[in-house]
Amino acid sequence: MENMIGSRPVVVKQLPEKLSVKQSRLFFLDVEPSFAMDRPRLVLDCSRVRELDSAGIQVLLQCLEEAMKRNGDVKLAAIPSAAAEILE
Repeated sequence: MENMIGSRPVVVKQLPEKLSVKQSRLFFLDVEPSFAMDRPRLVLDCSRVRELDSAGIQVLLQCLEEAMKRNGDVKLAAIPSAAAEILE
């Protein structure tokens, strides 16, 4: 899903319920094309996340790193309280 804010698109991606090793790899493959543009802006909808482990945290950091390499940004939205505790 893409929205336009200003002249640059904002890509919104839904995170899966379970964000462990296999799902993290698949999610990154799905989101990776979003980083091809200059100054990518990505919102990750976390509303469905029920399980988050170190692989899930790693893929979130990888998304942030890829966006920052291109002067972009990643935001997390609708973080469930259990996932928020893990991220803290």
